[in-house]
Amino acid sequence: MSINGLTLQSGIGALPFVPLNQEMMAFKAAPVVDVKLWPVSAGAKSEIFGNNKNIRFKGHLFVTSQRLLFLNSDESNAVHNLVILHRQLTLAKEEVSPIALVMPWFGTNSLVFEFKILPEQSLNNGPWLDNAYTWRCELTLEKRSRDVSDLFQLHDSIKSALASNAVGARAEEEEEEPLPEYVP
Repeated sequence: MSINGLTLQSGIGALPFVPLNQEMMAFKAAPVVDVKLWPVSAGAKSEIFGNNKNIRFKGHLFVTSQRLLFLNSDESNAVHNLVILHRQLTLAKEEVSPIALVMPWFGTNSLVFEFKILPEQSLNNGPWLDNAYTWRCELTLEKRSRDVSDLFQLHDSIKSALASNAVGARAEEEEEEPLPEYVP
């Protein structure tokens, strides 16, 4: 099942999905990541325990100028892919970037971010992601690619893609609505 809608393409194209208008890739070779998703309570930002809504799979991560795409490499898993638009990412008051690098004393380093499901996406999600919750996603790098050698490089790639999207969005707003001229 595709969560948040993704149109796949097969055949000649280099990408396994159909890109959006003016969508640019952050890197050409996608690394394999372990994806964990779970709902968090909106007020306390703590994990909701005792639920069966947790999702976990391994797949290729594609970072573009407009979205994060996760393509599951295991066909037996019910979730085949996941799409998170940059505008879905949430930013807490004390954070500078929506993507946080978590480096515990023991264990693997990971990237963590939170996102909300848009109302127009809730119809395509089936039983998986409920738009009543904020969702937390944790990524760990399972297999490097030639473009992404470690988690730090992946973190920088995602941050630069978010920055390029923010700059592009501001430029489009300025082009669409110019300020009126002042006439004394």
